[in-house]
Amino acid sequence: MLAVSAAVGLQAVTGCVKTEPGIWKSPESATDSPDRKKVSVVFKPYIGYPEVKAADNTVRNLLVSIYSEGSLVEELNLGNGGEGSAELYTGKEYTYYASANLTRSTGLKTEAEIEAVRVPVNPSEPSGGFPMAAAGDFSVSEDDATVDIMLERLYSKIRFSVDFAETQDLDISSVRIKQAAASVTPFTRSRVVSVSDGDAATASEIITLNSAGQIEFYVPENCQGVLLPSNTDPSQKIPDNILSNAHLCTYIEVKGSLAGEQIYAGEVTYRFYLGQDAASDFNVIRNTENTVTLVPSRDALGSPSWQIDTDKLYAEVPFVLFGDDGWYSYQYRDEFIRKQLRYSDYDPQWKKVLRTEKGYVGLCEVSKIADAMLFSADGREWDLELEDYLFGQAEKLLYGGGVFIATAPKMSISGKDPGYYMSTDGKDWNRRTTGYKKGSPISAAYGDGTFLLCGNTYVWTSTDAKSWNFAFGPAEMPFATFTDGKFTGLMEPGKGKAYTSSDKGKTWTKQTCTFDADASSYEDYAYGNGIHLMCTDTHLFRSSDCLTWQRVTALSGCTDFCVDFRDGVFIVAYKKSTGGGKFTFVSTSFNGYDWTEIASYDGDEGVTANDICIVG
Repeated sequence: MLAVSAAVGLQAVTGCVKTEPGIWKSPESATDSPDRKKVSVVFKPYIGYPEVKAADNTVRNLLVSIYSEGSLVEELNLGNGGEGSAELYTGKEYTYYASANLTRSTGLKTEAEIEAVRVPVNPSEPSGGFPMAAAGDFSVSEDDATVDIMLERLYSKIRFSVDFAETQDLDISSVRIKQAAASVTPFTRSRVVSVSDGDAATASEIITLNSAGQIEFYVPENCQGVLLPSNTDPSQKIPDNILSNAHLCTYIEVKGSLAGEQIYAGEVTYRFYLGQDAASDFNVIRNTENTVTLVPSRDALGSPSWQIDTDKLYAEVPFVLFGDDGWYSYQYRDEFIRKQLRYSDYDPQWKKVLRTEKGYVGLCEVSKIADAMLFSADGREWDLELEDYLFGQAEKLLYGGGVFIATAPKMSISGKDPGYYMSTDGKDWNRRTTGYKKGSPISAAYGDGTFLLCGNTYVWTSTDAKSWNFAFGPAEMPFATFTDGKFTGLMEPGKGKAYTSSDKGKTWTKQTCTFDADASSYEDYAYGNGIHLMCTDTHLFRSSDCLTWQRVTALSGCTDFCVDFRDGVFIVAYKKSTGGGKFTFVSTSFNGYDWTEIASYDGDEGVTANDICIVG
């Protein structure tokens, strides 16, 4: 801190004489008290800062304004910190307002005027001395006394570093203070009214950061207050939650790139508001030193937001494509393995593969009247003996609550319909029935301890996937899912209808669904990062609520989609016309809108994709 001492002496000065270095003086009346005397108050500045950058301690244009009973008494210009005196009455209360390294108005007649003064500052680290200010009360007596006037820098110092523990391949390219104050109120807590880009890391400081070192920024005071008083989640300290103040709050923006050593590659931007805590406070307070450490989390890369901008980031994940004629293809970067399953004279057609904590389960069409359910521990090595797995045709696979279910609407057991297949390990399967003759199961879902079977006219629920209760009908819902605490069932594409249930499937509410009428069927689906992705035969669709759907225009003109989601990453395989033929492509995304192509296969490779699965 820079302190200015005011030594109160007994030297009497009479009259209204202007003495240097004073710049303004007004005669004071002592008629209200005959006992009052005038004494000389001498101001002597001194510096008491800790060790900081050289410019921190520079003092120029030191002005002291003195008020009594709300009115200006005298102003002193102490220049670079020289001595000055003011003749003041004993027995009176005074208020001082001191500033240094600022160009501000003088001769302001009232305290209200000086407290409202706003002065421009350099949003970056200032040159020629840091703006400083102080205000306080003192009284004058005949005895010697000292009044300390502590000048405070109007900037906060930020000590900034990056913890690379989870992102060792992250290389920082720039760091900048954004929405820094362009002006401040020196004598009251300053709240910004105009902003601009602030301090930025130099090239040498970027090298220091990438070497796990610490750098410093200087940020003008900007006290916007506690804008999210009930918030405890740092991820919610974002512009959407402080709409009216979002453009005025100071934040740090960090840009860098990931080399892809740990799946993610490309450019990423981090943003976070400054404040006295990570969730609710938006105050950048003058003359404070603060330590800020950015801890980039790998998990957070899969949840893009204002705080983590991944528009130019992509994921190179290991995946398996399951195609025609029993062929399946594993690829991760330069490693490519292709294998084929064979059964007698048939080439099994892969239909659907599920990845679970118990392993991978694959549904293959072995012939037009029989399917096979296969099991793999890693998604890459599959049992080639299919005889023990053959059973009647199945259409869709579900895993939830430790149970596998395969819907089989064409299956009939003892004249009872519908039927389905059930397994607890993905290897041994049993034929089962709901016990109701009406309706055939065409989709299934699991959530909140409840299994759901949707027939072509009815819905059943169960807590063990064995005993079923009639829940709802008639409604044909060829797709069902459980997200955000409710079941959602979609009717056929283009019908504009859906149903939702928030009580474990007991009661259902009709909803409007905007799914594209051009789509003929629901082919594949994935959910993650709060986003629903749906594949049809001709398009990929995206939704945030499973009711309002939009085509993914980035993949327009592509067909035969299949999709998967894991660890924050969507992956999609599709066919696209190029060079006179249709070939297979693979892309990844974090938000379902922006896609980056990570693999492609030309006609000579013969790679097809009926389903795709992220593995590893």
